[in-house]
Parts: sequence; C-alpha cells; structure tokens
Amino acid sequence: MSALSSVVGTLVGFMTGAYILPMSLPQIVVDIMNVLPFTPAAMLVRGFMAEPALEVIGLPGGHFA
Repeated sequence: MSALSSVVGTLVGFMTGAYILPMSLPQIVVDIMNVLPFTPAAMLVRGFMAEPALEVIGLPGGHFA
C-alpha cells in the first residue's frame, strides 16, 4: 500500500501545482488544474511560504503564488 500511496501522492502533487508553478505549464493543463479543489490551497500555501524568500531576492511574492 505504501507504493500506491507514493504514486498517488506524487500525481496529486503535480496536478495541484505543488511541485511545478502553474504559470510554467500550457494553458490547457492550468485549466484542468483549476478544476481540482487542491490547486488554490497549494497556491495559497506556496505564496505564504515563498514570499519572504522572494522578497530577499527582490521579486514580488504575490506574483508567483
């Protein structure tokens, strides 16, 4: 069961945008991702966690969330 949960967890992570920024994907993939309920949550968490680091290097945190 551990292998199955690893595969499913990885696929869900990619489909919610947890591993890859949605803005780097084709628009059709982003449209599909926006249907999933986990995608907005992943974007909110990424924005909250990455904002301090992005401000240090001079990029606006909210732009990449």
